[in-house]
Amino acid sequence: MATNTGLPWSLPYPESTDDVRPYEDIQALAVQVHAMLDTLLNPTWTAYTPSLSASGGGLSLGNGAIVGEYQTRGNLVFANWQLTVGSTTNLGSGALFVGAPVNAHASALAQNVGAAYALDTAVKDWAGVLKWEDATKWSIPVANQGVVTPVSNLPFAFTTGDKIRGACWYRPA
Repeated sequence: MATNTGLPWSLPYPESTDDVRPYEDIQALAVQVHAMLDTLLNPTWTAYTPSLSASGGGLSLGNGAIVGEYQTRGNLVFANWQLTVGSTTNLGSGALFVGAPVNAHASALAQNVGAAYALDTAVKDWAGVLKWEDATKWSIPVANQGVVTPVSNLPFAFTTGDKIRGACWYRPA
């Protein structure tokens, strides 16, 4: 049996010189196709800890937390993350940046790639988007407010228990 190389998945196919055994060959092919489809349709999520930075510096996560997960399906990356502000968290000055689990392809950089939410536990939620700053990280513009800049209380003054969440999909590099 030969294999079709150069494709995302290599499956065997008979050559004219092969001793073809239709039932056995079809069964073997079905097992391989099933395994490939299972991987594609039921990918596992991989945990990651997103990097966090502020354009003006001074960021310290303290007893806050940032967690994330991602999966790759073919030529797409799906990612989710959440930042929870702790009592000793200092979000620094300037815009917040959150690191992507996998670098983005250059063609993805001109797009807002997903949803973001700033959750003020005492008041309300603020909707936003994830915007690529470069191939490795996002900023978080919030509707009618500008980029999330905690030092300026945009979109609100962050306190213990407040959260920023993001979810997106994009083309990897």
